[in-house]
Amino acid sequence: MSAPPRPSSPLTSEFDDLVQSLLQAWQVPGLSIAVIDGASTFSKGYGHAVFPNTKVTPETVFFTASTTKSFTAASVSLLVDDAAAHRLSGSVPPDFSLTTPISSVIPDDFALDDEYTTLNVTFEDALSNRSGLPDHLYSFKPKTVPVKDVIRSLRHLPRAAELRAQYFYSSYMFSVVSYAIEEMTGSGLGDFMRERLWGPLGMTRTYWTPQEAMEAASSGTVLARGYAWDSSSEKYVEEAIPDFPAVSGAGAMISNVSDYVKWLRCMMTQSSPLSHASHQTLIEPRINIQNQSTNPFPEPHAYALGWRIDMYQGHRIIWHTGGWTGFGCTMMYIPDLQWGLVMLGNTAVTSNMVQTVLYMRLLDDLLNTPLGARVDWDTELKERRNRSRHGNAHALSRLYPDLPSPTSPPSLPLETLSGRYQHAGYGEMHFEPRGNELVAQRLTYEIPMVVRMTHVHEDFWMAKLEIVNKDPQDHGSVRAEFQIADGVATRVGLDLEPALNGADKAANLSHARTKVLEAAKAGASLIVLPECFNSPYGTQYFPKYAETLVPSPPTKEQSPSYHALSDLAAEAKTYLVGGSIPELEPSTQKYYNTSMVFSPTGALIGTHRKTHLFDIDIPGKITFKESEVLSAGNNVTVIDLPEYGKIGLAICYDVRFPELAMIAARKGAFLLVYPGAFNMTTGPLHWSLLGRARAIDNQTYVAMCSPARDLAATYHAWGHSFVANPNAEIVGELEEKEDIVYADLDNETLASSRKGIPVTTQRRFDVYPDVSA
Repeated sequence: MSAPPRPSSPLTSEFDDLVQSLLQAWQVPGLSIAVIDGASTFSKGYGHAVFPNTKVTPETVFFTASTTKSFTAASVSLLVDDAAAHRLSGSVPPDFSLTTPISSVIPDDFALDDEYTTLNVTFEDALSNRSGLPDHLYSFKPKTVPVKDVIRSLRHLPRAAELRAQYFYSSYMFSVVSYAIEEMTGSGLGDFMRERLWGPLGMTRTYWTPQEAMEAASSGTVLARGYAWDSSSEKYVEEAIPDFPAVSGAGAMISNVSDYVKWLRCMMTQSSPLSHASHQTLIEPRINIQNQSTNPFPEPHAYALGWRIDMYQGHRIIWHTGGWTGFGCTMMYIPDLQWGLVMLGNTAVTSNMVQTVLYMRLLDDLLNTPLGARVDWDTELKERRNRSRHGNAHALSRLYPDLPSPTSPPSLPLETLSGRYQHAGYGEMHFEPRGNELVAQRLTYEIPMVVRMTHVHEDFWMAKLEIVNKDPQDHGSVRAEFQIADGVATRVGLDLEPALNGADKAANLSHARTKVLEAAKAGASLIVLPECFNSPYGTQYFPKYAETLVPSPPTKEQSPSYHALSDLAAEAKTYLVGGSIPELEPSTQKYYNTSMVFSPTGALIGTHRKTHLFDIDIPGKITFKESEVLSAGNNVTVIDLPEYGKIGLAICYDVRFPELAMIAARKGAFLLVYPGAFNMTTGPLHWSLLGRARAIDNQTYVAMCSPARDLAATYHAWGHSFVANPNAEIVGELEEKEDIVYADLDNETLASSRKGIPVTTQRRFDVYPDVSA
C-alpha cells in the first residue's frame, strides 16, 4: 500500500537555495532531482546542462553510470523467470538460474586467474560483487578494444580474495554478465532492456549509447555535457563524451530523472515487468561491505544484486550511486515509507558529494531527525577531501615513510629505463625521459591519464597519476619499482590496484590460515602471528580496519578476525596468539591495538591491549605517533596454558619497557611473546637487542614475531622474527622474507639458566622497589 502524499513538496525555496549554494561551492554546473513521496512526485532542474545557455530540467538526460547495474541484475532475473516458465529463446540454458556458472554460458571467452574460480563463479556472485576480482579501475581499455577481448583479458587481472570471501566492487564482472546475456539472447543488452524493462515502464527517454542520445537531441531531447572544474583558470572544461562499449551493463545507460522515477516506483511497489520473486531476489543482501568510507549510513553495509542495502534510523535504504567521466548520480528508495529519490549531475565525484549532502538533508527532514543529531555533511565531505589532498601533497612520506638519508641512485640511467612495458591486463605504458622524470601517456584509455614517475631510492619510484581534467590537488600517487636483470630493466611494477597491496583483510586472514595450518602440521603447539597481521600498519588504517570485540563473543560482522582465529585454533588444535588487530571499544569510541589468544578448542583465553604507544621522532629518519588514533591498554597480561605453563603477552613497543616483562616473569611466565613490527630505522638497531635483553633479564624464553618486509607496502617492517632462550641465545631466526621460525622450548634449559645465575633470588628489594608487587 502506498503511503499517503505529504502536504507539500520537499523542494522548497530554502532547498533551492541550498542546492544553488552547493553547486557553486563544489563547482557542479547542473543537477536534476526527483523525489517520490507516496503517489506524488516532485522534480526540478538546477543550473546548466550545457554552457552557456541550456538549463537543466527534469527531462534533461545524463549518463547514469553504475545505476545501470540494477537494470542488468533485473535483466538476469527476467531470464531466470523465463527459464522457470519454459519460455526461453536464443541459447539460454533451460535450467538457467542465478547459480549457473558464468563459464558454462561463455566458456570460450570467460576466465579469471585460477581454474576453481573460473569454473564456479556464478551470475549471483558477479551481480553481488563477491567474485574476489577488484575493480582494477586503471586497466579499463580504450574503446577500440572489442568487448570480447576485454572479457578475455580478465584472466590476466589478479583477484584480491577467494570466491565469496569478501566484497570487492567490480564493474568488469557486470560487463561479463552483460556479454553473457547478449550471447544467450542473441540481442544487444540495450535492446533487451528496451523491450523487457524500459518499454513496459514507459521509459521513453532512456538510451544505451551516446549515438542514440545524440540522435534523440534532434527531436528536442537535451543531453547534458559533462564538465570538470579547472582551478588554475577558474573555468569549467568540457569532458569528452563517455563512449566505451565494453562498459555495457556496468554503466552504459543514459536517462533522466523522470524515467528513473518509473524504475523506482516499479521497485518500491514490486510491480511488473518484474515478478514478485524477482523483486525479492534483487534486494536480498548477499554480502557484507567492509571499510566503505564513502557510505554516509551507519554500519553494517550490504550489497544485493545491483543494489546497496543500508539502514538509517530503523528504515531500510535500497540505493546505488554512479560516477563516470563528467557525471555523477544517486538513486534510492525506502520501501516502508514508499519514498525515493533520484539525482543526476554533470561532474564526476563532486556531483556525488553535492548529492550526498542533499539526500541526507531530505532524509533527515523526512524522518524528523533532531537538529542536534544531524551530521553537517557538507563540512564533513570537505574535510575528507582536504585530508585526501593533504595525503596527495605529502605522497612521498606517506608511501615511503622509512627512507634512508641520503637515498641511493637508481641502478640504471633514465634513458635505459625508458621504453615500452606491456601487461596483458593493463595494456601498455610507454615511458619516456622528461628531465628527471619518466612519463607515460595513456590518453586513449577509459580513465585517460599521464603517469609521471620520479625517483625515490635505488629502484623504487613514485608514480603520480595525472588524470585528464582532474584537479591537480586530487592527483594520487602510488609506489613503483623497476626490476633489473643483467643490466637491463625487465619489468616495472606500479601499485595501481589498492586491494592487492596487503590491505585486504579477508585475503590476509586466509593467508594466515594457510601458514598456521602449515606450522601445526609440522608439530607446533603454540603459534604466534605478527602485529597487525590482517591489515596495513599505520594510523590512517586503524579506524578503517578496526573491529569490535565486546561484548564477547562478538558477531562475525563485528569481528571477522575473532571468528577466523577461533575457528583456526580449533582446526589446527593449537594455542594461537593472533598477532594484533585494531580494536574499537564501542562504549568509548576509543581504538586499541589488541592481541587475542585462543586455546586448541577455539576458546578465547586472553587479550592484551598494547600498553605503550609508539610515539617517536627521530630527526631525518622517522616520525610516528600512534597516540593520534590509538589509546593505551592498562594491564599486564599473563595467560595460563595448562599443559605448558604461563606466558606473558605484550605488543611491539612494549618490549622496550623492562618492567612489563619483569612483572610477567615474576608472575610465573616462562615465555614472553611480542608480536611486533619494528621499522627499518629501529629494527636493525634494537629488535634483536631488546628481545634478547628481555630474555636474559628475566631468564625466560622470548618470541619476537614480525611481519615480513614488503617494500611495496606503505609500512616497511624490519622482519627477522626470532626466538631467544633464557641465556639470550637465538634458537631460531628468519631474515626479512616471509617464512615460519620453529623453536623447541624445554624446561631443562630454563632450569639450568636460573640455577647457574640465580638472579631471580638475588634481587635486592630492600634497596629498590619490587615493580611486580
